[in-house]
Amino acid sequence: GSMVTVTATLTGTMNKTINAGYKISGQSSAGILVPFEVTTTTSVTSASSMALPLKQQETISGVNIGTVTGTEDYYELPVKGYDGKYLIRDTMTLLDSNSQTWTRVTNFDASISTDKHFIPIYQSNGKVRIQFGNGTNGAKPALNTSFYLTFAVTLGLGGQLEAGQVTLNTDGDPDISEITNASETSGGNNPESVASIIRNS
Repeated sequence: GSMVTVTATLTGTMNKTINAGYKISGQSSAGILVPFEVTTTTSVTSASSMALPLKQQETISGVNIGTVTGTEDYYELPVKGYDGKYLIRDTMTLLDSNSQTWTRVTNFDASISTDKHFIPIYQSNGKVRIQFGNGTNGAKPALNTSFYLTFAVTLGLGGQLEAGQVTLNTDGDPDISEITNASETSGGNNPESVASIIRNS
């Protein structure tokens, strides 16, 4: 997701802290609502404004991605309903219906049979599947176990905004009277396409 620093004008001179994850939004010239989150907890003392670093992303918590109904090796569950948005790999955390945490890994090469590991598999259409181990390399989830995924999504290049377009106090802190960005957002990208990966390899 793209990055930008906004100025939040406060309702008066005060001591103020805004926590990481606080939501602020902007609106593109085409009328698309673009969500951002504060990246670093920020505090000021006796100030009437504060600079807040933002990243273009939106955190989605505890989404039920499905229940295990089979016993095959490398069982997969799809993450549905996020067309047009890209799931950010490093933000994924997974909890099962027994309150056990499963850890994201790049592959199962170093995973043993008891390791509660998972791999996010990105498809060429932008969708994502969550894959589990085979009981030897990574634990195999038990039948009827449900899984809940927390992750952030980004609009990629579609989340770029111009100066003056990040103005919405989404989380509604009453101490903030105005928000604006003096510069356009920068950075961020779309996932690399399968064709590009093949070409570069």
